[in-house]
Amino acid sequence: MKYDLNRLRTPCYFVDRGLLQGNLDILAGVQKRTGCKILLALKGFAMWSLFGQIREVLAGVAASALFEARLGRETFGKEVHLCAPAYRADEMEELLDNADHMI
Repeated sequence: MKYDLNRLRTPCYFVDRGLLQGNLDILAGVQKRTGCKILLALKGFAMWSLFGQIREVLAGVAASALFEARLGRETFGKEVHLCAPAYRADEMEELLDNADHMI
């Protein structure tokens, strides 16, 4: 489908769900052929309005902080992998409640 991007009011984000699905199909093929799990990096893309479409394919999310881990657990609803150089002691209990894997 063709879109006249000049008609969009800015600032805005425009996502072509068809192109997104094409990328998800590629990622699904990689997971199937290799047996690997592909995660959505929330630091790079946290448009939770698309999580329904993305969660159908990806194994979970990668987070680096408490609020990302919480977003992954509550909104994406699959595996949450947490990786950071350090964690705050006062957040550890909630991090453990929201993460499946921590590095």
